[in-house]
Amino acid sequence: MDLYVVYTRQTAQGQECWGIQSTGDSRLAYRTMGGAILERRSITLSNLGSSIAHWLRKGFCCAGNAYFFDEDAATFGTEHPDFRGVQGYVLFCMPPDIAQAVIDIEPVALQAFAGSSIDQSAMRQWLSEQEQNSEFMIAPVTHPIYALLLAETAINHGWPLFTANPKPPNQSPSSARMEWVEFLSTSFAEQQVFAALSVLGFSVAQKLMFASVELNSTEASNFL
Repeated sequence: MDLYVVYTRQTAQGQECWGIQSTGDSRLAYRTMGGAILERRSITLSNLGSSIAHWLRKGFCCAGNAYFFDEDAATFGTEHPDFRGVQGYVLFCMPPDIAQAVIDIEPVALQAFAGSSIDQSAMRQWLSEQEQNSEFMIAPVTHPIYALLLAETAINHGWPLFTANPKPPNQSPSSARMEWVEFLSTSFAEQQVFAALSVLGFSVAQKLMFASVELNSTEASNFL
């Protein structure tokens, strides 16, 4: 998702914004007010200076150069739209295709939850939320099983993995069980992490490769 430079001014109707993409030879610009897009245009690099000068003459002031644009809500914000409403996270990953990632991980996730004391509706709700995201799958702080599922998937598939805490283990949870217990113990009780690993033992070790990579028997036994 692109970052935008945002210019704002206060009017009798409310705050009016111009936001323009921060990079590119041809940059999208949006004029918004009150949760509505008033104007959308493409501005070439050669016309960028004159456009900004025009906004400044109209009373707009630069509000910052690191804003995200949520087109559905027609708002600019410093928080990525995928994280709005997230009450804290442990880690998140960036799959190349979120919709496909959700389809692939759903049977594994639901089977894992079937072996736990957690209501499957919580997992279904989480999967539904991830499907609505534009770039990231996010593991919330509500339970370690989400972080373990995403970490296993991201590391095995080479997806970028980001964390709220210090750098995570380089190996997946199935290959570095104790390292992940230590890492996640900053967010969860160790016993809860051990329990989540136990629940994920069969499903992660046997199925989480989405039929594109096969685990050998040694890898599977190391996880169990």
